Amino acid sequence: MISQIRKIINKLKGQKAADSEIFCSQEEEIEILNMLAKQNIYPFNYSETDKKGKELLEFIVTFLEKILKYINQSVNKEKQKKFCFLFVNDHSINAFATRYKDIDIVALNIGVAKSLYDYFNKVIDSEVFPEIGEDIEKKKDLVFDLQIFAIMYILFHEIAHIYNGHFGYDNTYYYRMLDYENHRKELDNKTIEMDADAFAMTQSYVLIENLIKVREQTPKSYNLRDYSYSTLMFAIYSFYLFFEEEVVNSDILHLDSYFPRRIRQALNMDIIENIIEKDHPEYVSKIEEINSLTIIKGEKCWEKYSNKPLNILEILSLQNEAVVKDIDKVFNNWNKIYDKLEPHARLPLASKR
Repeated sequence: MISQIRKIINKLKGQKAADSEIFCSQEEEIEILNMLAKQNIYPFNYSETDKKGKELLEFIVTFLEKILKYINQSVNKEKQKKFCFLFVNDHSINAFATRYKDIDIVALNIGVAKSLYDYFNKVIDSEVFPEIGEDIEKKKDLVFDLQIFAIMYILFHEIAHIYNGHFGYDNTYYYRMLDYENHRKELDNKTIEMDADAFAMTQSYVLIENLIKVREQTPKSYNLRDYSYSTLMFAIYSFYLFFEEEVVNSDILHLDSYFPRRIRQALNMDIIENIIEKDHPEYVSKIEEINSLTIIKGEKCWEKYSNKPLNILEILSLQNEAVVKDIDKVFNNWNKIYDKLEPHARLPLASKR
């Protein structure tokens, strides 16, 4: 059994995957896939997708390799490990990270790509993003961008579990959460997830800033920075609409171990605003405006897609005193688990609160 990712890697690199600077060897991958198969986790059959689907999967693999090389520039050589990535033949909206014999593993369910594409393709129009007008090609490009931004955020989140020492904190936990009774307590899990979200938002910021620099070379009829941040935040906001639905319907994931999606969305917005306040203070008021519009656009699109009416009380509940206390508990808990994570982390952790 060989992952279709192996074929993508060989096609893109024109060499044997064993020579890859980032990815593990074919023999190691086969062993990993056999291990996953025992848990009924199987790779997606890449050969069955259409041309556009293949192009998307190839883009993700190529981009992921570049990201890992970039991140590893800040990691000591002795802490760098080989990497195995696969698309899982599972149509749910999820991903996971784990480790096997000193090889890092990140897996993305194929359902993520399919569901996000379907969603963005159905809800995006010139009312949501006036910049595209009625141009069909511009809409296709935007749908692709939104899909990629959401997927990269998800992958950044999983990479955080690896690079921020989360395996060291509980080496059994991130193996697909198969045994809930033996998991760490809910408060610790919320804290770990918050850290992974923060890492993902920080890396997404780096991604969008670099993209802006590239796209600045081509004149636009609209404000490129505003448009770029609007698409990034809308994409990430949209992913959590699906994820909470997934948790509710899951036998593996448990709601009490995660912040509600509105809190995670709000914290992500807070993170990007804090980063911009440091790097581009002149842009703070604009990003706050973009984030407010993202909530409105995101909720309206979800209402249109799911036929579920918007519950304004849920949004207002973010100001609830109990919610604020819950967030404070997580921030305080970060100080308690920081020292346990730090020895296993490959990158500097966020400071104690």
